Amino acid sequence: MSRGRRSNATVSTVQIIAAAMIVLVVLVVGAFLFAPERTPPPPVSAISYQELPKGPQNERENTSPAMGEVPRATRPKPPPAAADAAPAGEDDAGLVDEAAGFVIRGVVTAASDGSPLAGAQVSARQGTFRGANRSAFSNSGYQAETGADGTYMLEVFEEDVYTVAVTMPGFVAETQETPRLSPDQPETELTFKMDTGATISGRVTEAGGSTAAVGVRVIVQGRRDVAAVTDDRGDYELQGVETGDIPVTLDLRNTPYTAGKALPFKKVRVTAPNAVVANVNFEVEAAGIVWGHVQTHKGDPIAKADVVLCTSDSPLAQAINAMARQAPPMTATSDEEGYYELRGVPLNEPWRLYSTVSSHAPQMADPFLLTSAKRTVRVDIFMFAGTNITGVVESTRGGGVGGAQITCIPAYSKLLTPMDSPQAFRNTTADADGRFTIAELPPGEYQLMAQAKSFKIPIQGYPIYPDGYNDLTNVRLQLSPVDEGNFSVFGVVSDATGMGVDGAEVRLEGMGLADVSTISRTESTAGGGKFTFDGVSQGAYTMEVNKDGYTPVTVRRVRLNEEIRVVMTQSALVRGIVKAKDTGRAPAMYQVSAQPLSADGSGRMDMMGMLGGATNSVSFDNPDGTFELRLDAGAHRLEAKAEGYAPAREEITLEAGEVLEGVVLELDDSGGRVSGTVVAGDNGNVQGAEVVLVEAASAAEAMILSSNVPQDRTRQVGQDGAFAFENLPAGLYFVLARHPRYATATEGPVELSQGGRQENIRLRLGYGGAVEGYVFTEGRATPGAVVMVVGGGDTKTTTTDEQGYYHMDGLSTGVYQAMVTELSSGDISSVYGARGLQVTIEEGRTARCDFGGRSGARIEGQCFPGPANMLGGRVVLQMPGMIPGPLGGTADLSQLTGQSTGINPLGTFLLEDVPPGEWQLNVYYFELGGRNPLQVRFVHTEVVSVGSEEVIPLTLNVSNY
Repeated sequence: MSRGRRSNATVSTVQIIAAAMIVLVVLVVGAFLFAPERTPPPPVSAISYQELPKGPQNERENTSPAMGEVPRATRPKPPPAAADAAPAGEDDAGLVDEAAGFVIRGVVTAASDGSPLAGAQVSARQGTFRGANRSAFSNSGYQAETGADGTYMLEVFEEDVYTVAVTMPGFVAETQETPRLSPDQPETELTFKMDTGATISGRVTEAGGSTAAVGVRVIVQGRRDVAAVTDDRGDYELQGVETGDIPVTLDLRNTPYTAGKALPFKKVRVTAPNAVVANVNFEVEAAGIVWGHVQTHKGDPIAKADVVLCTSDSPLAQAINAMARQAPPMTATSDEEGYYELRGVPLNEPWRLYSTVSSHAPQMADPFLLTSAKRTVRVDIFMFAGTNITGVVESTRGGGVGGAQITCIPAYSKLLTPMDSPQAFRNTTADADGRFTIAELPPGEYQLMAQAKSFKIPIQGYPIYPDGYNDLTNVRLQLSPVDEGNFSVFGVVSDATGMGVDGAEVRLEGMGLADVSTISRTESTAGGGKFTFDGVSQGAYTMEVNKDGYTPVTVRRVRLNEEIRVVMTQSALVRGIVKAKDTGRAPAMYQVSAQPLSADGSGRMDMMGMLGGATNSVSFDNPDGTFELRLDAGAHRLEAKAEGYAPAREEITLEAGEVLEGVVLELDDSGGRVSGTVVAGDNGNVQGAEVVLVEAASAAEAMILSSNVPQDRTRQVGQDGAFAFENLPAGLYFVLARHPRYATATEGPVELSQGGRQENIRLRLGYGGAVEGYVFTEGRATPGAVVMVVGGGDTKTTTTDEQGYYHMDGLSTGVYQAMVTELSSGDISSVYGARGLQVTIEEGRTARCDFGGRSGARIEGQCFPGPANMLGGRVVLQMPGMIPGPLGGTADLSQLTGQSTGINPLGTFLLEDVPPGEWQLNVYYFELGGRNPLQVRFVHTEVVSVGSEEVIPLTLNVSNY
């Protein structure tokens, strides 16, 4: 038996491993020591605190026509008929075309010495002048300018009386009326002698000191020709001021200043034509200037780049803040040298700049801060080429999808996280083969979404991750085709007697559920009022039927493969005249409108109809005052308006096919009056507060309608806070006062009789109350959730922080609906699950409103049938017996108060944190295709008993939709 031989090797395995480790260490160290130095990334911006450059760029002045500059206007061309009939004539100083007409001529001189005034603006307006709103002449159809000898000539073309106004910087505006121009008197002469008028002077300084605010434009509201610019001492002087309460304000655009705690507005009382009113002083807050160049990394200028002042907050948060302030972000556009400039940037806040242009990837400058010591900063922005995305949109059945729309947006999560790098939004259209290119994307996370007619909408986007340097090619987006619809929409249109109505236009509009494509098809009825739409796909549709002489009919919910019977009623016609009580004649221009009245017989206006555009309004200039309106059958309020008169009203009820004649609307030169005072609870300065007068049946209606009120129903108060509205018709009114430092104040209802007076109304401005709380989802804090409160005169929005906490202040007292949507999940469908709670705001107190605290039961509901529209619906939990209106009736979303949640298009909903007890569940569906996008229909109600159950399944059979 042989013995194994022993190895003679002197190096062990351990030694070999150790040697290898040493070699590896040497290589690593060598790599660090001898590797070439890595080039740092190029800078995105260069920031230095430098004063503005000398030159034309720094010689900026606010000369916007809207706030002071008087544009050189010319007379428009005459009507074709007049021009055709006109013999050729001489052109007087280049102001008059060769056309026949009536002539107004004259001379404008200074009243003091009779010297001619050159450059005075002369405007003529048809009709007699009533009231004090001379701004109407700025849009006059007939305008001229005096020559060196002070003469002017206007040619007008209508047989009538004309009011002629003359304005000149430094002089009081003058107005005269012509005699009636006609073939018997084709020409008249008016001479104007203009007084220099009163003078208002003062100083504009920075708040907290005596530093002059230089280059600020001071203007008189409603007088574009009365303006001045502060000098190096901050002094200004307004000349040519009339007597009365003169509204003086500041135009701070393109200046390094912003409005301070006190609004830059004062009412100045001028008691004599030659009065000198001094020491009308203003304070403004110091702000900063940001300037610089947009250029490539090589220093080449980039023209027409948009530069936006922003922060590092998420894009969604910045959008919400802009909406809450009702002010767009500050922007500028680079010139041919790449130069841009932003003035009025607030101090002591961290800012960034976002720059975008089609030829380069978007760029975001580094953060910077302006202070009282450093109010001017230069920020040069360096833009680079980005990643180009090329690809093709394909059908799952093969072949490219030509004409597809491709959208590139950041990943949903990026929209809700702090913006520390630029985000791009791009869109393009595929060519005939489905090929597309998305150009110049910066680094980041994005998604591509394609859409094409007859193809399904993808639930999720196609994710891409550009690095900003390398292009991405051969991206393939797939779309699934939607099979051609196999449904039909058919029916009969008949009149009230059952006879078919041929020739009616039937328009089918809506959205296919598979591809979310918009559908609009039109057919005409024939063969006894019949109509048919074949090849309709599953979706949500509305149908509108129109025919001359009939009231339009809208079918809100179109059922597929079922006969639809539409009954049309004849519309009505109303004729009458408008005349002035004092003269017995018709005004030169008048407007007649018809507002729908509520169907409940209360005589109140139908707010839904007004918001939806159902108000019929027509302007007339008939010498005999006649008018004619075609209206739907039902109750209406006729109203005639003319400048200088109180509106005349009459309520009428029309039957289908009725012709109502002989209506007389008589205008009175004296109407009702509503007046009062605005005060602040902390005795602060209310000067500049806006007071709005709204005619409405309730406070809720007033809040909704206050967003769009005519100019004659708005006032700005002076230091005494006084306001007055005159020439008002009888009605029910609400008065609202708004000031940026305070919450909105409301007073009403104010009942005004015909020619009545409601005075001594007191509107108290306070700081309002606040609401705060936490948002939880499945027991966890929800950061980035969007919280909105609606009602009480305010609509405010904010987002939750990382702990799910939110806080909103400055809310007027009242009852609100607080709603939350968890968009931070990145799931857009979460908008259907928006949860709502009722919260009451009290002055000086903070209300607590938490969402998702797991303090009650869950109601998991299913509505049959569901809303079948992309907006879905709302379910509202209220105390039993609180019936908001008749089933099948409509309401406005802002009027729904109580705990609520959204209903998705399929009819499912989840209502959490329901306390034990008896509750009334009201169901509302949005009205797709309705005139008012906030309109919902009350479709179901029932009582729900909530006990100790954790989950309550609920099936609701909706039968009123």
